[in-house]
Amino acid sequence: MNKEKFLKSDYKPDDNTKEEIEKLHKNGESLS
Repeated sequence: MNKEKFLKSDYKPDDNTKEEIEKLHKNGESLS
């Protein structure tokens, strides 16, 4: 999993969005 899909202009949140973002933060990554 990577954060590229969150940065795409056509990205649409889905049921897994919150969980995936929490995993990214847990791994020390952010979307900024």
